[in-house]
Amino acid sequence: MSRTDVIGDGEKNAGYGYFFMTGTLISLLAGGYDNLATVRFFFKSGLFRTSRNVFQVTIHKRTKLILGIGFSVRGASHLQVGDDRGHCPRGTQSSLRVGDGAKLTLLGNQRLLSGHQIDIGPRAEIQFGGGYINHDAKISCYHRLVIGRGTIVGEDVCIMDSDSHLLVGSARPTEILIGSHVWIGARVTILKNSILHDGVVVAAGSVVSGEFPCNSLIAGVPAKVIRENVKWE
Repeated sequence: MSRTDVIGDGEKNAGYGYFFMTGTLISLLAGGYDNLATVRFFFKSGLFRTSRNVFQVTIHKRTKLILGIGFSVRGASHLQVGDDRGHCPRGTQSSLRVGDGAKLTLLGNQRLLSGHQIDIGPRAEIQFGGGYINHDAKISCYHRLVIGRGTIVGEDVCIMDSDSHLLVGSARPTEILIGSHVWIGARVTILKNSILHDGVVVAAGSVVSGEFPCNSLIAGVPAKVIRENVKWE
């Protein structure tokens, strides 16, 4: 995992636009989606200029949507917002706020399960590589967040690339980089300036701050490497 974007994988999926549209259309007819919110996102994000798929980003029912102006979506993959997979509904409402001028990149199909609260600040950048974020997750992105391909995020996880306030003399936050095939357990907190390289496993309840090597198992408050060369499936 490097600090540079690997933009391009999502662009290769452009030819699948009609496939995604057809599949999602069938799902829309079966219910569960907020059609009006889905169409609203399509036009507000400018996707109507670049995408052949009106339902590239689908908004599920019970999702509060707050959209700024001038934000953009890149990539041709599919994003589902507030999904409960039809068999595990949550009572809590999902929410997605996208600030003015924010940038959202979709390099793989991504599910945001129900109950989440995701806040993308003005001019912030968030990149999804494809995977899922479990129920009731909290994500606050005011600078830059990258989540790699095949990464899974457990229930009640909190990811924050900013403290909202700044202690005098402390380093300013930059970004959070989460690699591919990372497993983040339930109730983990990931703080600003953290880097989780490919294959990292984060034990439930850990508080993550800093950089951690590929295929390591980390745990604790604060999280530390407790095992190396781990594999998971």
